[in-house]
Amino acid sequence: TSAEHHAVAAELAASGTVLLKNDGDFLPIRLGDAHGVEEQINIALIGHEALGTTIGGGGSGGVSPSNFSTPKDLIRRRAGITGNSDCTASGNVCVRFQNVQEEADIELARKLALRSTHVFVFVATDSMEGADRDNLSLESSCQTEKMSEFGLPVCDNTVQHENQDAVINSIVEVAGRKTAVIAVAPGALLTPWAEQTAAVLISFMPGQAYAEGEW
Repeated sequence: TSAEHHAVAAELAASGTVLLKNDGDFLPIRLGDAHGVEEQINIALIGHEALGTTIGGGGSGGVSPSNFSTPKDLIRRRAGITGNSDCTASGNVCVRFQNVQEEADIELARKLALRSTHVFVFVATDSMEGADRDNLSLESSCQTEKMSEFGLPVCDNTVQHENQDAVINSIVEVAGRKTAVIAVAPGALLTPWAEQTAAVLISFMPGQAYAEGEW
């Protein structure tokens, strides 16, 4: 719970993250001093995982962190954005978020992606003791509706019942190679959309300092 422990967690999260693809050094975005950026940078953050990130598994792997910052918060801070604004004081760097919980949200996400220079799609799949993953894809990231042998639901996050592969494909269709997919997964993951993206980053189960370790 101490600042020192959180710093170690951030170091571990960063060290455990794998950059599977990074065409043209798409990541990291080189913001420098956010107020001194000359070109316009519009960053789109798409998906619930940018706001309510899966940081660990279920069952005994489910731990409530004492200190946690979301990717959305940390990316905004890294860009130099404060308060309720979407942009820096100079207006040269903007970070906008679109949740994807319903079908109508996908079209809003596509419109945001179209007018952005960098598009980050956040996805996740989970697992827990007592129930194996049915597959290695994001088509049904809750994996199964069945109860585990301990009487607990395998996935209690209704957002994850969305077909996240379909969401990624829909965004990539309009954003193409200005898209990066950031995934949380307990192990191997199929990435059928990878060829159409600029970057793919997997954080496995990143823990409480996931966001600070990445951004």
